[in-house]
Amino acid sequence: SASASASEKKANGNGKVDIASPTAAGGYKHTNASRAKISAANKGKVPWNKGKGRSEEVKKKIAEGVRRKNRERFLAKLEDMGLTEEEYEQQKKDERRKKDAEKRARRTENGGYRPTEETKQKISKILKEKFASGEIKRSPRASSSRKGFKHSEATRAKISAALRKKWATDTEYQAKQSQTQTGKANGTTARRKISKTLKEKWRDPAFREKMMKSMKSRKVNSGPASLEQREKISAAMKKKWQDKEYRAKTMTGMEKYRDSMPKKPVAEKKKQQSQNSAAEAIIIDSVSAVTAVVPQTIGAKKKRTRRARSTIKVGDLDPTSFAAKKAKTKKKKMKKKAKTKTKKEEKVFSISCRIC
Repeated sequence: SASASASEKKANGNGKVDIASPTAAGGYKHTNASRAKISAANKGKVPWNKGKGRSEEVKKKIAEGVRRKNRERFLAKLEDMGLTEEEYEQQKKDERRKKDAEKRARRTENGGYRPTEETKQKISKILKEKFASGEIKRSPRASSSRKGFKHSEATRAKISAALRKKWATDTEYQAKQSQTQTGKANGTTARRKISKTLKEKWRDPAFREKMMKSMKSRKVNSGPASLEQREKISAAMKKKWQDKEYRAKTMTGMEKYRDSMPKKPVAEKKKQQSQNSAAEAIIIDSVSAVTAVVPQTIGAKKKRTRRARSTIKVGDLDPTSFAAKKAKTKKKKMKKKAKTKTKKEEKVFSISCRIC
């Protein structure tokens, strides 16, 4: 009726209109108003199937219907993936085999499993959130009863054997440790992190006070070791060096250190100095030889010039005559020319010495 349809279309308490929506099977869903009417009509009545179980035939029909529906969904999924049923089964087997192999590789000696990187990240994220919210608080440092505690020789031997075995068999652990040591060797990033952490700690008044007290009570080095201390150190080192294993280990470490260090330029410098000294000796010999030759050459040229001159001397001429004046001027020019030539030869000689 019109009144019923109007009452069904009344708005709910949250402001939405209560309308019967159609279902996939072709019917309609009950509105809130119709549900309330049904509930009021059925209150106090006993359901017809109370205490009754399903028969085997009904159970079989339900199981067949569920299997058929699941089969339809599975085939639709294969169609979307573009795979046949055999290919899908083979893919699942390969994935399972791979997972099992990874799980076997993560198995520990005690029967447990090492977590994967993904699991580690999840655990880390959850713990960080809990620490930030204050749900978990960091446990205090080891109590004073553990201070100065040392493992026994048997415990140390066990730890050493376990670590050696782990290093020899576990490649992942070996790679991780090598990477850690490489990072320590570089040190730039690590130093920055340490510096940042310490700066933040020193801003804390409690930490600052604690550190200042410890620095005041710190023992000051009284200077070089006494003769008795040096003798003790010497005796201990001599005893160590008598051990063949320690000697071999130390010598190997020293060789590795020497190989890792850059070569000192002392040998190259000495070689260069010797080459320079040899070159200087050659230059000095050349200079002495040229110096011995050049004056003779200049002197010989002067002699030849003197021979080529006229046999008439300037003093024999009349000083006031034109010929005397001309001869005097010529003599000055010859002297000037010889001087200029000597300078040029000396310049050429200096350049040749530099080239040598």
